[in-house]
Amino acid sequence: TSSYIYIANQEILMDENNQWSIPDQLRLMVYSKDQVTIALTKEEHMVEVKKLFRLDMDTTVTRYKLMQNARLYRGVAIVTDEQQENRIAAAQAADELLSIAGVEASVVGVSDGQGGFYASARSVGEMNVQILMEKLGGGGNRSAAAAQFPDLPREEAINKVREAIDDYLS
Repeated sequence: TSSYIYIANQEILMDENNQWSIPDQLRLMVYSKDQVTIALTKEEHMVEVKKLFRLDMDTTVTRYKLMQNARLYRGVAIVTDEQQENRIAAAQAADELLSIAGVEASVVGVSDGQGGFYASARSVGEMNVQILMEKLGGGGNRSAAAAQFPDLPREEAINKVREAIDDYLS
């Protein structure tokens, strides 16, 4: 019989070389082993699944630095960092900020390297971050969305996010 796991409702099969084959798109959707929905045919594969979702040290440190600078605004954790350009770390930080009591949504922005920002938004509550990011020219879905702020200084980006939050909540 084939060995398989389920991650984000997708069946992932083990190939003939006993290697898991996970599409890159799925790797970006799942940020930690704690968020993986797993159904294993064999218990010994749990270690292999954990290995699949290990992160490199630089991304992990960047994620926690971003989280450290987050500030709560009307239930939304917001952080932007002009020094960071790691969009994966931004998405992971946005996701992990949701584990903090009182945080209903998060928006994490990192530099695009050209004077603007990429913003990654996540939600676990009533706030629909797709609508929030659409107000800023982006998109996504109810619980995960993004937007870009080309040529926009950090403070202006934060102000636009706050204005979109105010508009959404009014």
